[in-house]
Amino acid sequence: MLLGKGPANLDDKCPGDGITGKQRWVLLAQVADSMLCDTTSAPQRSAVLEGFAAGLFDLLLSMVEIEIDAEGESWTPSEKTQDWVTRRGLLASAAEEAGLEVPDPECVTLEVWQQCLENVRNQIVFEDHEMAHDFLDVAPEQGDHLKMVMGIPDDYFSLPLPDPTDADVESARRYIEQLCT
Repeated sequence: MLLGKGPANLDDKCPGDGITGKQRWVLLAQVADSMLCDTTSAPQRSAVLEGFAAGLFDLLLSMVEIEIDAEGESWTPSEKTQDWVTRRGLLASAAEEAGLEVPDPECVTLEVWQQCLENVRNQIVFEDHEMAHDFLDVAPEQGDHLKMVMGIPDDYFSLPLPDPTDADVESARRYIEQLCT
């Protein structure tokens, strides 16, 4: 998984202002399932889900930057364990799987990884979630027409956050743990 083994508390670790830790677990499971499992169908597009996925890509870029900065300071490749994989290596694999240009996983130029991440992100996340304010500033009929022209589902901006039960959260956690092993 691109994020590696995750913490038990997602309140400060995943994107999403105003989203509870419980909601983050469920959204993370939905995003991971749709991105990593060929057997599932894509979830219903919504500004919440795509905004959360975009935030995960931003988090990944931060992790790549930290990895590059730390590489020359605190460890050498000989200190890596056999199952240790860099975030850059995982991102390179995602780019290869998507048929995109693949940087050398040992590359330490952040701009190369920013471009790679942007290319992968564009294959997965539509930027429609950033346009909510544009639709609020127009008459409903005009907004409906714009959504139709742009292929945005009618309820894209209005689908609510999940309201998970404790069982939903536990199921999401188990699923994420399974993906990480």
